[in-house]
Amino acid sequence: MFFSLLEDLEPVLRNVEQAYPIKYYKFGMFDSNETPTFNSIFDVPDLGYTKFEEMVAADSYLIIPSGIKLNIREIPQRKGETKFTVDQLINKQSVVITVAGIYTGKENVLIAGSFDTPYSEEFPQEIFNFFSKQVKKRFKRIAEFYVSPLAEERLKKGWRLVTSELSPPEYDLKLPP
Repeated sequence: MFFSLLEDLEPVLRNVEQAYPIKYYKFGMFDSNETPTFNSIFDVPDLGYTKFEEMVAADSYLIIPSGIKLNIREIPQRKGETKFTVDQLINKQSVVITVAGIYTGKENVLIAGSFDTPYSEEFPQEIFNFFSKQVKKRFKRIAEFYVSPLAEERLKKGWRLVTSELSPPEYDLKLPP
């Protein structure tokens, strides 16, 4: 997990895109099997901002190699319709990125992002390790998070760095003494 403004995260994401031919698919459940797809994370609208007050609700994107077909699960609903799910359950050659970022619902709040995979297959582990090395070179570790330079500046200015804006302030990321 990390805290970052897009300006600090951009070089990491650009390096990932240069090193790997990948596609991004919006993660989640949809009414149609026509999944929002992006050739670059920078094509995502409002990247670096989130309207959601919790990291778990922020927009996430499934990343898979360009040459691999996205698998979409069909989920029959009780009322007879079908929902379509884009997730990692049947896409084992994947990682998920949540950029989150500046919370648009309140001033001075930065929501954590994440880059993760539960799979040990070659691609997810390789891209996860590449991303992690890029982040570790540029960001500082504070508690269990990696914090970018601009995010650390905001923290010093009194911004809340949180996984959930709904949590009490005692759960906010704090600078070490």
